[in-house]
Amino acid sequence: MTTHAKLAAAAAAIVAIVLSGFVGPIDAAVAAGQNVKATVFIAADRTTLSDGQDYNGVVGSSTALKTTVEGVSEVFQLSGVASQSGSPYRSVAYQLGMLGKTTGYWLTPTVTYSVTPGGTEGWRAFCNVHKGYPGWAGTTDATQWNCAAEVTQAGLNTKITFKVSQNRFAEASGSIRTSGPVTLKDGTYDGNNLPYLVAGSREVGRDSGADFAVVMREGDKPVEGGDLARVRFSYRILDEGRETSYWVIGWSQTLRAVAWHHGAACFITDQLPGKNNVPLDSLDRQLTTPYQCTIQSEHPVNGDGGTYDTKLLVDKREVTTVDNPATAADLVRKYCSSDNGDCNVNLTDAKKFMKTVGDDRKWQAANDTDKPVWERKVEVETSVQTTHKYATEVTASAEQSFIGQKFAFTVKQSYGFEYQQKTDIKETIPVPVGPREITWVEYQVPMIVADGDVLIFARDQGINYRLPDVHVEMPQPGGQTPTLKCDRLAGWSADAKGASCFPGSSTPKPVPSSN
Repeated sequence: MTTHAKLAAAAAAIVAIVLSGFVGPIDAAVAAGQNVKATVFIAADRTTLSDGQDYNGVVGSSTALKTTVEGVSEVFQLSGVASQSGSPYRSVAYQLGMLGKTTGYWLTPTVTYSVTPGGTEGWRAFCNVHKGYPGWAGTTDATQWNCAAEVTQAGLNTKITFKVSQNRFAEASGSIRTSGPVTLKDGTYDGNNLPYLVAGSREVGRDSGADFAVVMREGDKPVEGGDLARVRFSYRILDEGRETSYWVIGWSQTLRAVAWHHGAACFITDQLPGKNNVPLDSLDRQLTTPYQCTIQSEHPVNGDGGTYDTKLLVDKREVTTVDNPATAADLVRKYCSSDNGDCNVNLTDAKKFMKTVGDDRKWQAANDTDKPVWERKVEVETSVQTTHKYATEVTASAEQSFIGQKFAFTVKQSYGFEYQQKTDIKETIPVPVGPREITWVEYQVPMIVADGDVLIFARDQGINYRLPDVHVEMPQPGGQTPTLKCDRLAGWSADAKGASCFPGSSTPKPVPSSN
C-alpha cells in the first residue's frame, strides 16, 4: 500500500470513530466559524419530567428551559459559532415521574456541536438515567427508562428529539365491562408491587367498563415471581342497584421466560376478598352463581410477546326458574346431596330474630287445689334445628342440612353472623303454680333467618336452575332464655280465692334456678 493510500485509510478510520458518537449526518456544508442552531424536543411516553434545570452549564446562546414535560414538548433552543474550542453545548437535568408522582430518578439530556481537528462537524446528543440526583454521592446509572436521541432535521438549523420511555421488561393490561343489570363497586387493584400500575375505577356502571394496566421495567422487583407483570382486581357485584353477596375476581399477566407466558382469569366467588388473608387466586370459584365472568379476547399487543391484553365481561347467567315446590325438591335431592360446586345459594337478605319455643304449653304443670304449689318440676327436652322451605316444607334431613350449611356459610361470610346446625335444650325446671292455675315454660331462642335462591347446575343437562324464595332459619350459639307463663284452669272464675292469673293472660314469672 502506498503512503498516500495509508493516509487515506487512516483518515477514513478516524471519521468512522467520530461518527459513532453522533446522532445525525455530518453537516459537511457547515464550516468552522459559521453559526449553527438546534431546536431540542423531548417526547415522553408514559412518563413525565419535572424540576428541569441546567446541569453542566451552557456554551453559546440558549432560550429558557421548559421545566416540565408531558408528551412532546420543545424544551430549549441552542445556537452559537462552530469551533474546536467553544462550540454550542448544553446539558440539563429532569426528574422522572409516573402517574402523577416523582420517582427519584433523573434524566440528563446533553446537546453539543462537535468540530474535530480533521474538520468533521455535526450535532451530537446523548442522555443518561440516574438513580438519585446526578453527581450526588451514591448515584448510580439506572435501567428503568430508555432515552434515545435522534436528529429529525440536519444542517444549520437542526431538530433533535430525545425519546424517553419506560424500559419495559414485561407488560399486562385489560378491561372489565358490565352488561345487563350488573354494576360493580368497591373495586380494588393489586399490581404485584410494581410502580407503574394503572388501576381501574372504584365503580363500574351499567354497560360500562374500566381499563387497567401494569408495567414491569428492567430493575423493578415484584413481590411474587421475579419476572411476572400482573394486575389483579376484585369488585362487589350489584344487581339492579342492589348489593349482592358475590364478588368478581380477575387478572391479566405476562411472565417473561425463555418463551413468553400470558394468562387471564375471571370468576365469581361468594368469599369476601382479603378476608382471613386468603389470596385472590385461592378463593372459591363458584360455578353455580347468578352471574358469570367470561374472557372475551386475549392477545399480545401489536404482535409484541412482551405485552398482553385481555377483555373481560361480567353479566347475568341465563337460568331456568323453577317455582313448583315439588320440582324444586326433586332438583335438590338429585343435585345437592353432596358438597360440590354445582349447588349453591344466592343470599338476598339475612337478619336476627328470637324464636319462641314451647308456646304450645308442651312443658306445663297444673294445680287444681286452692293452695299454691312451689316445687312442681317440669322436664324440658327439645332441639331447634336448621330448616328451610320452598313455599312448602322440604323434610329430607340430608337436604336440609346441606342447603342450610350453604346458607349459613354465606350468611357468615356476608354478615358475620355465627350459627350452628341445632340448639339442644335439656333441663329440669322447678315451676311455681298458683291455686287453680296452669304454668308452662317457654324459651326465646336466638335465630337467624335468611332468604334467597338455590342455584343448581344440572351438569348432565347443561342447564342452570334457579329455585326462588327459599327461606332458611338457623339457630345461633347459646343465649336461649326461659320464661314462665300462666293461665287460669278451665272452669274457674276470675274472682276465685287465691287467683293470680286470668283467662288468656300470659304474665311472665321468674324461673327459679334449675337443680
